[in-house]
Amino acid sequence: MIFQIVQLKNKETAYAQQTAELNKQLKEETERTDEINALADYMQSDQYIEDMAKSKLGLAYDNEIIFKEKEN
Repeated sequence: MIFQIVQLKNKETAYAQQTAELNKQLKEETERTDEINALADYMQSDQYIEDMAKSKLGLAYDNEIIFKEKEN
């Protein structure tokens, strides 16, 4: 009888550790999902289009001044 109680306590401890680890993983994945959703929202915004046009194509508004590094 005592042996069974010890076994059950060990199982209970193992399950508690497993639950804690799974809760930690769930929190991490939830944060990661939030980051991905925020990035998806940004990529659908006008700001993203402007940033890409400036960085990839070198475009700018008429009233903007662009400074370039001097090439040696």
